[in-house]
Amino acid sequence: MRGFSATRLFDAFLLAANAYLSFAVLRESLALSERARDSALRIQTSLEYRQSLPIVNADAQKYAYASLCFGDVTVDGTLVLFMALKAHNAQADFVALTHNLSRAAETRLARHGVRSISVEPLQTKKHYMTAKKKPQTDFRDAILWSKLRAWQLTDYSKVIMMDADLLVLENVDELFQMPQVAASAMVHPSEKISFFKTSEYGMRPRNKIDRKSRDSSVLEGWSGLNSGVTVLKPSNETFQNLLSELSIIPNRPCCPSQEFIYNFFEERKQYFRLPAVYNGRVISSAANGGDDEDTEDSNASSLALRQLTKIHHFVGAKPWKKRDVSSVMNRLWWEYMDKVTEIDKAK
Repeated sequence: MRGFSATRLFDAFLLAANAYLSFAVLRESLALSERARDSALRIQTSLEYRQSLPIVNADAQKYAYASLCFGDVTVDGTLVLFMALKAHNAQADFVALTHNLSRAAETRLARHGVRSISVEPLQTKKHYMTAKKKPQTDFRDAILWSKLRAWQLTDYSKVIMMDADLLVLENVDELFQMPQVAASAMVHPSEKISFFKTSEYGMRPRNKIDRKSRDSSVLEGWSGLNSGVTVLKPSNETFQNLLSELSIIPNRPCCPSQEFIYNFFEERKQYFRLPAVYNGRVISSAANGGDDEDTEDSNASSLALRQLTKIHHFVGAKPWKKRDVSSVMNRLWWEYMDKVTEIDKAK
């Protein structure tokens, strides 16, 4: 090894160490399970894109974070969502699209600085709601269609529509610079649902779609849309176009609203994919109706996501159902919930 000095050897060691830290720190340091490693690496590949997003100019336009709040049972999740955004210095209004709230619940929202806007649930055609679904699924889908009302928030130039089962871990105001509609793609095979084509393709609408029909070209991390975090530009014209399309779409057995949003904007070349760090989802077999709780897998994934993601999405069991602080994310959620309770008691 003539001419190969100790200094060069040390430099080579540093290069190797840096490469290891860049590509294997999650896999080795956190000792993730196979599924958790795959999830973490998918998230890691989006970091460069996240860092390239421009910084938002909050003074230039009017922005809002919005969430559905249908019924008093959803208020705690909504308040924790906005509390976390506030803790990370979000520079935008907080808006709750409400329905069937008690006066006490409305007072709580106002106490925490949340603008409450009462809306009526969107009515879908009757045959749409007569698919063979569980009653709770039918009820959920009926509510989720009301996400489309976010396009009616024309007081704002941009809105980030967020589900109440999210935990914000960092400031995400840069998302207001994204065009509409921006959301993250599916990250797990269980999110792969049947895809129908809307009237943009000149396809005659069907009354029923085979739930076993799968598009083999659908790719995890690219196809589909999870509407838990959706960047949109309010417009009455867009809202009316959505309603027109909604009147002719085929029946769907599950999660129809986000599939509808995906197809509507994808076919118009107006769907922009967000990195998975803006909608971090750990999906276990238990979350999808299996018997395996995947406790170790989920906790390991939580540790990985905590290092990389900006927004964590509670898939499956919701933290407000019971005070379970066994996982990092649940524990953090309850810390915010305790702060919400303190404010409620103080006023």
